[in-house]
Amino acid sequence: MNALERGDDLGALLLGLAIAFVYGCIHAFGPGHEKFVIISYFLGRESLVIREVVVSAQVAVVHVIAAVVFVWLADAVLKAGF
Repeated sequence: MNALERGDDLGALLLGLAIAFVYGCIHAFGPGHEKFVIISYFLGRESLVIREVVVSAQVAVVHVIAAVVFVWLADAVLKAGF
């Protein structure tokens, strides 16, 4: 974490990104990630696989952006409070 904060070690950055990616993949299998909604949407109509992939990617991107904003806000509130 110190190497990441200093920004002088590319290996630390790559390791951090790899850990975050693996955690994200495992985390996505948990409940509340709209898998059921997406599957139901596409089972109810004819659709191309590429459209399904695009919509799934859009949901994933919005989920990540929301998580980043939530953590950023929580960090700002906690820093202001302490």
